[in-house]
Amino acid sequence: MRVNGLDAGDHLILARLRVPGLLPSCPQEGRLTQEVRFDAYTTLTHAWISSAEGTRVALCWKALAPLPADYTVFVHALDGTGALIGTGDGPPMQGAFPTSLWRPGDVILDIHYLIIEESAALQRITVGLYNPVDGSRLAASSGGSPVPDAEVTVWPLYP
Repeated sequence: MRVNGLDAGDHLILARLRVPGLLPSCPQEGRLTQEVRFDAYTTLTHAWISSAEGTRVALCWKALAPLPADYTVFVHALDGTGALIGTGDGPPMQGAFPTSLWRPGDVILDIHYLIIEESAALQRITVGLYNPVDGSRLAASSGGSPVPDAEVTVWPLYP
């Protein structure tokens, strides 16, 4: 597809809209004992893993302030050496609710599916947010302490 003589790829976004509706609820059993804050913008409040449909990682975010860009959620499966053995990266809600549309108080129920190498020995699942333009991660902190590499371990369950 070409727009004004330039290649626009295979899709074109004409407008982004916020459609009012009910906020999702997150189950109490998935609540983190200590929420993780990503800069001044959002908090990870819940995380739970199920293997009913492959490896499904469910996350709940609570927006604190408007984000300056559309961030991507990374979901990484790591082995015992810390090597990456699978990913489930993608925009929140499969692109249906980009972070640039989040407003304070929004609760976002976000599901990702990990694709893990069949012979790999899964030891940890980590999550975070990064800017797809430059790869920079939003800084993460928990209980006032920085989370190394802005990479939050959600399995085994984050304390």
